[in-house]
Amino acid sequence: MRRLSSGFFTGTAAAFFVGTFAVGAPTIGLKATDDPEFCVSCHTMKHLLAETVQSRHYTNAVGVRVGCPDCHVPYDTASYLRVKLLAAKDVFFELVRPAKTPEEYERIRPRLVKTVRADFLRNDSAACKKCHGFDHFDVTIRAHQRAIEDKTTCVACHYNLVHGEMPWPEMEQTLEHEVQAEATGDG
Repeated sequence: MRRLSSGFFTGTAAAFFVGTFAVGAPTIGLKATDDPEFCVSCHTMKHLLAETVQSRHYTNAVGVRVGCPDCHVPYDTASYLRVKLLAAKDVFFELVRPAKTPEEYERIRPRLVKTVRADFLRNDSAACKKCHGFDHFDVTIRAHQRAIEDKTTCVACHYNLVHGEMPWPEMEQTLEHEVQAEATGDG
């Protein structure tokens, strides 16, 4: 009986350590890819750096510097793993055919932007709300009050804040319609 319990304990401990390593090593490796320097080490992302540095999320009077993972890497494990799995596709294309020039990047940019905006819509702009919760504002902003009532998410209005101008015709038409409806009293 003692030999059986000793073997069980040893086997359980070994399984625990192997499992911890099997899960921990890839997690540590994935975390290394969250660093902004890693992000801009790709040819494709270098084209975004100049726009990012000019944004208020990077250069501002209060000294807060928002990095790539602050907006693009979710905290919860399931979303984190999903984002990293999808990023593997981007790494593949970076290795096979990187966008080495700004012109090449602009050719693929609409597809990338569409994917990121869809993520922000899907997760109710969770990255924005980590720092900009509606309850954190000192003043009442009517548009934010309306957004709370209508369950509108941040990216629906604030979609060109960091990486320069990229049109979003579907959203722009919706916003224009809402402004017109409010002006005429129909909204």
